[in-house]
Amino acid sequence: MRGKRETALCLLILIFAVILRIYNGTQKVYFHMDEAYSYGLMNDADLNITDRPDFWNTFHDSGYYLSYLSVEEDEKNDWGPVYENQVRDVHPPLYYLFLRLFAEGSGGTFTKWSGLALNMLLAVCSGILLYQLGNLLTGKRIFGCLACLIGCFSLLSQEMSLYIRMYEMANLAVLAIFRTQLCWLQDRKKSRLILAGIMLVLAGLTHYYCLIFAFGLWLIITLWLLAEKKFRLVMAYQICVLCAAVLFLLIFPAALYHVFGSYRGIGAAASLGNGLEQIKEMLTLLNTYAFHGTGILWILLFLIALTVDKLRRLLILLTVPMGLFILIAGLQAPYREIRYLMPASGLTALWISVICAGTCEWVKNKTAGILIAEGLVCLMLLAPVLADREQMMEYGQYRRITTLAQTGHPDMIYLFDPSNNRFLDDIYLFTQSNLSYVTDSREVSEESLSGICGQMGDTIWIFSNDRGNETMIEDFYGIQIQETQDMNACRIYLCKKQ
Repeated sequence: MRGKRETALCLLILIFAVILRIYNGTQKVYFHMDEAYSYGLMNDADLNITDRPDFWNTFHDSGYYLSYLSVEEDEKNDWGPVYENQVRDVHPPLYYLFLRLFAEGSGGTFTKWSGLALNMLLAVCSGILLYQLGNLLTGKRIFGCLACLIGCFSLLSQEMSLYIRMYEMANLAVLAIFRTQLCWLQDRKKSRLILAGIMLVLAGLTHYYCLIFAFGLWLIITLWLLAEKKFRLVMAYQICVLCAAVLFLLIFPAALYHVFGSYRGIGAAASLGNGLEQIKEMLTLLNTYAFHGTGILWILLFLIALTVDKLRRLLILLTVPMGLFILIAGLQAPYREIRYLMPASGLTALWISVICAGTCEWVKNKTAGILIAEGLVCLMLLAPVLADREQMMEYGQYRRITTLAQTGHPDMIYLFDPSNNRFLDDIYLFTQSNLSYVTDSREVSEESLSGICGQMGDTIWIFSNDRGNETMIEDFYGIQIQETQDMNACRIYLCKKQ
C-alpha cells in the first residue's frame, strides 16, 4: 500500500501530459526543414529531395513531394535508408529506426501524428524515469511526482514533444544513462554495470550530445571512486565504458567522422571570440523555456540545498554533468535555438525537484517547506499559461498560408537558389499543390517564367529565396500579386492571372 497514492498521482500527471500533447499536436500546422529531413532520411533513397535528377525544371504534382516524406509500397521492405542515410548525414540512426516503425504503423503515408505519437510515448517513458529518479535521489516519492510534473509540463518539454526530431529520445537516453549508473553506484552489481554500458551504446546511437552528459558523469564518478580508493570499482567502470565505446563504433563507425571531421563536428559550430555571448544567449533560452524565468531563484535555492548533508553528494552528481552538457552544447550549437537544450529538459526538472527536497530539509517546518516548494513549482509552470504563450513548434505564424494551400491547392513555382538549399523548410506547402515547378533562380528569365506560368492555372504562388528576382516578379506582366508571405527561407507571392 505504501506509495500507492504517489504512484496514482504520477499516473494522473502522465495522462494529463498525453492529453496536452494531443491538443498541442492538433495545433501544429507546419514543419521545420529538419522535421522534413526526419521523414525523408528514414525511408528515401536520396538524402535530400533536391538531389533527385528529375527535381529541376519538371512539372510535378503533390505526390512527388509526398513520396519523399512517405514510406511507399516499394520501400516497405527496404530498411537500408534508416542506416545508410545517417552515414551520409551527421546523426546516428536509432531515432530513425523508431520513426520508421511508427510511420509504417500508420500505413506509410505522411502524417505528423506518426512522429508526434513516437514523441508522446518517449515523453511518458521519460516521465516514469523522472518519478523513479526523484524517488531514488530524495528517498521520497512525492519529489518523484514533482520531477515528473515539471518534466512533463515545462515549456521546453512541450516544445520538445512537438518537434519531430530525435531530441525527445535523447532526453530519455540521458535520464536512462543517469539512472543506470546511479543504480550501479548504489548496489555495485555487475548486472547493473552491464546495463549501464548497454545504455551508453543506445544513447550514442540516439544523439551525440548524449555523450556530453555521459562524459561529465564518467568524470565525476571516476574521480569520486579514486578519492575513495576503490580501485577495483574504478577499473570495472573504465572497462565498461571502453567496451561500450568499442561496441558503439562497431555498430556505427561513421560516428568518428561525424564527431571529428564533418561540418557539424567538434569545433565546427562554435565561432571564435563569441563563446561567452553564445553561452549567455543559450542560458537565456534555458531560463525562459525550462525555468520559465525563475532560474536565479533556483540557483539560490540550490546553494541552500547544498547545505543538506544527505543530498549534497547526489545533487553534485547531477549538477556537474548537467552543467557540463549545457556549457558544451551551448558552445557547440550551430544556432541559438532551444532544440540543442532539449536533451537537458528532464535533467533540469530533476534538478529542481532535488533542490525542493533539499530546501524542505533545510526548513525547520517540513510541511511548510513542501507547501512552499510545491507553490513555487506551480507558479513557475503556470507563468506561460497565464501569459497565453503559443508553442513555437506549432508554427502558428504560418496557419493562414497553410490553410490557403490546403483548401485552394494552387499551382506553385519556386525560383530556387541552390546555394541556400532550404527547400525542405517549405516542402509541406508543395505537398498541397496542384501543379508545381522548381527552377534555378540564377538562370530564370521573364520569358522562361512566362512559359511556365502559361502551363498553369489561374492561381499561382511564386516562391523565391533569391532577393535578386524580386523586381522581375513584382513587374511580371500577366499576373497580379494579391499578397505576399515571408517564410523562414523564402518569400511567397500569391498571384492571380490577369
